[in-house]
Amino acid sequence: MKTICTGISPDFVQKWTAEQAIREIVQNYLDSRSEFGCDGKILWNKGQAKIRDHGPGLKMKHLALGVSDKSEESIGIFGKGLKQALLVLTREKRNAAVYSNGIAIIPTIDYNKDYETEMLHFTIEKTNGRLKDIQGTLIAFDCSKEELESGKKYFMKFNRPKSLDGRIMLPGGNVFVNGSLVGTIDDAMFSYSLDHKNANTVMSSDRDMVNKDALRMVARDFISETNSRKVAELCLVNMVRSTDKVYDFERSIGAWHWQLKKPIWRYAINKVLGKTAVINDSDKAAAQAKYLGFTPFDAPSMWREALKFCGVKTAVEVLTEAAQKKPPYICESQLSELEKINLSRAIALVSNNYASCGTVKVVDSLNYFMGVPESSDRRLNGAYCRRTDEILIVRRELDTLVGTTRIILHETVHKVSGHGDCSAEFEEALTNAATHVLLLLN
Repeated sequence: MKTICTGISPDFVQKWTAEQAIREIVQNYLDSRSEFGCDGKILWNKGQAKIRDHGPGLKMKHLALGVSDKSEESIGIFGKGLKQALLVLTREKRNAAVYSNGIAIIPTIDYNKDYETEMLHFTIEKTNGRLKDIQGTLIAFDCSKEELESGKKYFMKFNRPKSLDGRIMLPGGNVFVNGSLVGTIDDAMFSYSLDHKNANTVMSSDRDMVNKDALRMVARDFISETNSRKVAELCLVNMVRSTDKVYDFERSIGAWHWQLKKPIWRYAINKVLGKTAVINDSDKAAAQAKYLGFTPFDAPSMWREALKFCGVKTAVEVLTEAAQKKPPYICESQLSELEKINLSRAIALVSNNYASCGTVKVVDSLNYFMGVPESSDRRLNGAYCRRTDEILIVRRELDTLVGTTRIILHETVHKVSGHGDCSAEFEEALTNAATHVLLLLN
């Protein structure tokens, strides 16, 4: 039997509880099973937990702080967890022991003359009986069943979050590194699974602190590069409908990230926002665009470039494009006699009783001309094109004199007043026109 002084003060990781200590022991158990492909068990009975793996077991060097033979794919690679766990369990007066390769390791906190203070010590002794034949590592310690379950919940293997694309998961708010929970973010929409390469700047070696600013950069990259349509959909739903500030989106979404993932984001945009969605970059333009059948939405500045990269236009852009297009006209000779009569009578009624209509042309569809899909709920029936000084009317409106006159009067008010739809000025001009006609009839 011999006793080793670890040089670790009892005040080390002072904020840790038995739950964090159990986390470290479970972590070693999972790492051993993963690296060596061995079996193992986690048992609890009558106030004592036993965690055993059938790996190669411990060597004496593994009792030194900072020594680890684990690969980067392991959950823990810093060589501190087991020592810290034994310290905490001993500090809380939990009976704890490690059995491996024919020896028993008993942790104690004793006064050390060389350091002139209390230190964590390991008493090493040979095992007898069944303990002598233990293959791998067995760690036994006192705890409640609830404490053991809480320690296990730090690991994806046991709490099984719903993976959306391997790196992004639900429910949100957790940060995992190689399958181990290292921190929480209260206002995060997603949970994130990092490897040690991603986690270098995100967590401390004690895994008791997460750098939220560094994690935002990682989260931004994960979201921008996602292969999951569901992730993209949830992001867009949150962007459009949520009024709360969400941690995941407090960094810009770079359009350059979307170059290879454009089909995923384009699909999500069409599903969540619809094919008629336009970014509201001007309240006046948005009101006009909405009247024409588009669906304006408020996009945070950090999303705008990325959305535009995927083909989402702004309200100003769609109105500008519409003003520059020249739709295919229908010749008068193609109209039926009824259509010709309704058109000429409507033009005469408006010109004689309100103001000159100017040039009126007939088209098959205005949706294409205005950039609104034919599948949209909004079917456009008339427009005034200021660039060419033309009133356009959709052919289907020529079926009745009432419908034809209504459209031509409406667009003539646009021509005369100079105001666009959905504005107070236009509504006043339209009311004045109607009043003028009523007075003439009297």
